[in-house]
Amino acid sequence: MRKRKQPEPDEMNSIMDTLELKIADKMEAFKVSIEAVVTDSVKNAVNLVLEREICKLTTSINDTLNQFNLRLNDMHDSVNYMSNRQDAFDARLKTMEEDFLRRKEVPT
Repeated sequence: MRKRKQPEPDEMNSIMDTLELKIADKMEAFKVSIEAVVTDSVKNAVNLVLEREICKLTTSINDTLNQFNLRLNDMHDSVNYMSNRQDAFDARLKTMEEDFLRRKEVPT
């Protein structure tokens, strides 16, 4: 039986270095790929949650503004009603004063 010729130690080190570099490159590419997948997944999940929360806030703000608008309309109607009542009261008071002054001027 013949013995197989073994590579020289320097040649063996060179082969090992080349293999280590290839493995390191592959591992780095795999790491970058996994980081991209994880980053995209997290980003999509965060964006989805933010969209939902912003939608809820917007809806809540719109509802609050609508209720506030209704309250302002009620207040406006109340102020108009009070103003009309005051105008009617003033007109009656003026009529009564004029009647009183007319009666005072008429000799009895």
